[in-house]
Amino acid sequence: MNGYLYMSLFLILAMVTLKSGESVGEHSTSDYEEMLIIINGSGKVDINNGESFLKVEKGQIACIPPGTVHKATNNNNSSLQYIYVVSKTENNSMVSYKYPK
Repeated sequence: MNGYLYMSLFLILAMVTLKSGESVGEHSTSDYEEMLIIINGSGKVDINNGESFLKVEKGQIACIPPGTVHKATNNNNSSLQYIYVVSKTENNSMVSYKYPK
């Protein structure tokens, strides 16, 4: 995994490249909202310890709500490359997400 990082007062931004079989590892958004912008390849994002998952591919955006355990995984033969944008929220109830089961 590699990438670059940008941080400001309100945003964290980085580019991630995952080789085939790599994962960023399970982590929580805590008080942050996270957006994954898929720029190359495809993979999956496991939500809440595999309770549900999102298939992602080039051109798609995946939104991860505050307080959500998740991990992105490249389960294909080519590289998965995405930009993540993280922003602190004032209240976890300010956003509403519905993921397929």
